[in-house]
Amino acid sequence: MIESRIKSAALDFSRKSGIKPAVLGCCSNTDKEIWRKKPGDYYAPSIHVTEGGGIGMNVGGHVIVAPIERWHEAAELLMCVNPCLPEWRRKLAMWLLNARVKGYKQPNVPDEPPATGDSRTPKDL
Repeated sequence: MIESRIKSAALDFSRKSGIKPAVLGCCSNTDKEIWRKKPGDYYAPSIHVTEGGGIGMNVGGHVIVAPIERWHEAAELLMCVNPCLPEWRRKLAMWLLNARVKGYKQPNVPDEPPATGDSRTPKDL
């Protein structure tokens, strides 16, 4: 009796919200797989996009889902410690990352040098 009430409430909720609850045993995978290391091997590393727009990466059965901005921040962190990059590039990546964390906004520096007659440098702008 209680189980039928739960199913009835879940069906009612499903109709109103458009969400199919797992209680009904009718959940569906809405993720879209975009890459798999070995096609057909469901234990192989893979990348998928969730219904909400997050990007999920599965390696060894451990899935991490995050928005694209978070993946980009993770890549920036890796640039800071990547020993294959030249030291100046790692230092620049670390400086840019620290500046963002502290809320520093990059000044609006023009791409071209100042017009003739203008003695200001890009630092002065």
